[in-house]
Amino acid sequence: MIKNKISIDSDDDKLAGLFWQAENPLATVILVHGLGEHISRYNHVAEKFASENISVIGTDLLGHGESPGKRGHINSMEDFYTCIDSVLSYLKLENIDGPKILYGHSMGGNIVINYLLEKDQENFCCALVTSPWLKLAIKPTAIQLILARTM
Repeated sequence: MIKNKISIDSDDDKLAGLFWQAENPLATVILVHGLGEHISRYNHVAEKFASENISVIGTDLLGHGESPGKRGHINSMEDFYTCIDSVLSYLKLENIDGPKILYGHSMGGNIVINYLLEKDQENFCCALVTSPWLKLAIKPTAIQLILARTM
């Protein structure tokens, strides 16, 4: 396995990322991390995939890790979808062929599910979603919602 730091063009931004390349990959996983995380947190996951001859690529989402943007802020979900599209473009540019697996954990799981519901699914042979953040565990009170909107 070879682990490379990469930079991926996404609209006007440069996304920081990692590419764990298996020697003879059977597939490539595009990994989408959770809220407040960064892609290097998933090193152990990528190493496990690589041991099974599956490459892994992922970026720090906008507003996370080493990627640009206000911490934890996006204008719309489309910003996250653009990150996934940019990784697909990078793989195509680098001539990385073979099946693609879209994998999201926590908030990344939510992003993956919504991406596949709203975008073209033909780029992926399958998806893997772990602990998707589908809704809040505790419903916020009316005052909390008012304060959040005000902030």
